[in-house]
Amino acid sequence: MRKIDEEISENYKFHIEHLPEIKKSIDFLAKEINSFIDVIDKSPGFTALVQRLQVNHFLCVIHEMNSAIYNSIITGKYTAAESLSRVSLEMSANLLYILGGDKHGRSKGYLKYHLDHKKKNFHKWDNFSNENNNEYISQKIKEKIKQFQDIEDVFYGLTDAPFEEWPKSIFEKFEKIGHKEAYRTLYSTASDAVHLLGDDVLNVVLCNFIPQDEQKGVIKNILNEKISSVIYFLTYCLVFQFEGVCKVMVRMSFDKNRINKIEEAKKVLNEILLIHEVDEIYAHEALMKNKTL
Repeated sequence: MRKIDEEISENYKFHIEHLPEIKKSIDFLAKEINSFIDVIDKSPGFTALVQRLQVNHFLCVIHEMNSAIYNSIITGKYTAAESLSRVSLEMSANLLYILGGDKHGRSKGYLKYHLDHKKKNFHKWDNFSNENNNEYISQKIKEKIKQFQDIEDVFYGLTDAPFEEWPKSIFEKFEKIGHKEAYRTLYSTASDAVHLLGDDVLNVVLCNFIPQDEQKGVIKNILNEKISSVIYFLTYCLVFQFEGVCKVMVRMSFDKNRINKIEEAKKVLNEILLIHEVDEIYAHEALMKNKTL
């Protein structure tokens, strides 16, 4: 069993070799985005101001997130990389969802959802303050509620009809952009690093019950698997980023050769994902086979 574990661990460790290609993809995307981000407002494909501003902002934020994930990995901050992967995936889902709508209906729906959600939370906070007789905080919250209502009243064109209602759940958003599998397999897994750190803590607890002379090897195997996992997450985040960049360029009517260049560059990442997935299948089958012996 130990020999199989070590072999699987070495496969995971090899995935570190993918980081140089991943860095090339990050730099490539940065160059592509910088080449057009300042002229989005001049594109006939983005006539609505709200949508232009949102697309511009999400392109920058997603790149910032993915760069931070890469830096976290190379500096050994793997749990931070895992947490940021969840954020990056959802930001890309926001961008893809906004780009998938007609004109600016989803962009307005995004702002409407945000304002309604903020006011709803402030009302809950206000109720809590009243229950605890905190008049000072309650007054401050009422001012905040009025501030958000004033924004909606003055800039009514940002949220008035027609607009497309923002998805009620994150799963619905991923489903509508055609990536519900990514929600189940990636987003939900990365969420553990945000909410509980359950997998990490469970491994720490279980290692405590392993014989002392075996603990070092087991911890090394767990670390290699975690490193492999966050590299896989980052690769998938970049695939999502590529999809968003490509959709923006199509909307801006870039020539077909330029868009094909983007698709070609993404193939390297798809190959990395395939290697990870094949190694994961091998690991599962090897462990199952060993259990039956």
